[in-house]
Amino acid sequence: FPSHDRQSRELSKFIEWIIEYVYRNIPDVEVDIDKAGNLFMIKGKSEYYPCIVAHTDTNQSLHDSVILMHINEILFGWDGLNSCQVGPGFDDKVGILIALQCLKKFDVLKVFLPINEEVGYIGSGKVDIKWFNDVSYCIQPDRNSYKTDFITYTNGVDVCSKEFVRACQPMMSKYNYSES
Repeated sequence: FPSHDRQSRELSKFIEWIIEYVYRNIPDVEVDIDKAGNLFMIKGKSEYYPCIVAHTDTNQSLHDSVILMHINEILFGWDGLNSCQVGPGFDDKVGILIALQCLKKFDVLKVFLPINEEVGYIGSGKVDIKWFNDVSYCIQPDRNSYKTDFITYTNGVDVCSKEFVRACQPMMSKYNYSES
């Protein structure tokens, strides 16, 4: 990794943990890392793959003494040294957890975990786009809303077809999601 500051070292350790976790728990997954630090995983053989995308970095300051607090449906971080609420560092760890669980569950899947997305799409900007040639669709479970999570248009780009939205509608209704 180009930088040797604390956040870069922490990110490097996290990426190493992901790779070790996959090798230990999902041995039939091909794992690759590019020069930028992006992770690519492929499970199974197929003409086309679904793909899950989740970024490895976070947009929160690091704290040495974060305690996870859970009150009702709310989960947050508490800095015990400074007695204040802080980010728990989950952005986008939840997406990574979903990707890893899907790798365990499904026989055919691609996973793309870009680095440095929170600081300007640096990782995905350096990716070899040909890796996605056999991807039929991507899902990126990285949002903070619980009702308007189905993003179909972002940054001036339609990211899925109306046909795909209609096909997803029963699942969206079941879990109270709406198009955003």
